[in-house]
Amino acid sequence: MRLRGGVSLVVLYLTWAALHDITLDNAQTFPLEYSFLVLSGVWFVSVALRLLGQGHRLEAVVSLLAVAVGLAACWNLPHHGAPASWMNQLAWFSVLWFFVLTLRLLLFPPRAGAPSRPIQAGEAGH
Repeated sequence: MRLRGGVSLVVLYLTWAALHDITLDNAQTFPLEYSFLVLSGVWFVSVALRLLGQGHRLEAVVSLLAVAVGLAACWNLPHHGAPASWMNQLAWFSVLWFFVLTLRLLLFPPRAGAPSRPIQAGEAGH
């Protein structure tokens, strides 16, 4: 998972750069930037599914929620320095979550079979 953390750090930087270009550049279209935002969403969904497969349900669910919020927030980003709506501001939730998750993957990589929450009585062995 450290490799996924390293790749995630690069993806986060490029995501920030794409958001920066879309909101502050004077270009008329941003196909490369929007393509990269889609690819970063796909990357973080793959990270979430890997976490889910390793039994880290809480982190996986929050990651999938963050991708959904990021998708909704970036659906109609303002261009040319126009003010962002409250919905656009929600994209920062996704960026913040994935920054924290990336640090966790780099510094404390999860192990397969080590759940992100304690197993409750009655769940063991099922």
